[in-house]
Amino acid sequence: MTDERSEDIARFVAGLEHDGHLSDPAWKKAFGEVPRHVFLPSFFLPLPDGRWQAIDAPHPDYWARVYADTTLTTQLDDTLGPDPDCGPLPGTGTSSSTQPGLMALMLDALRLSGGERVLEIGTGTGYNAALP
Repeated sequence: MTDERSEDIARFVAGLEHDGHLSDPAWKKAFGEVPRHVFLPSFFLPLPDGRWQAIDAPHPDYWARVYADTTLTTQLDDTLGPDPDCGPLPGTGTSSSTQPGLMALMLDALRLSGGERVLEIGTGTGYNAALP
């Protein structure tokens, strides 16, 4: 667990456990040790008018959002990455970091015993791959 955000991460893991997403102690440990913010330096938030605004750590909503059990959009229209210096953008979300609770349920469904080697191939942020 990173010292700089340890309280956020602990609250995040407690929320996932409370909601029934972390029943296996090994996955609870993994979610507590792998900081999600490292894999999400910036992401898009949907705006009420249908456009998107990119945010990063200096934004007042960043830490609450990155350590929430929610999917975060990381790309628009297959090409646009989140740049907080750009204003609101139109587009369609085409890549994201999956909701952590869903990740936890999928990982738990693997029923790993500890001796397996796991290859996770994805095209997202790498957060899910870092957990096993």
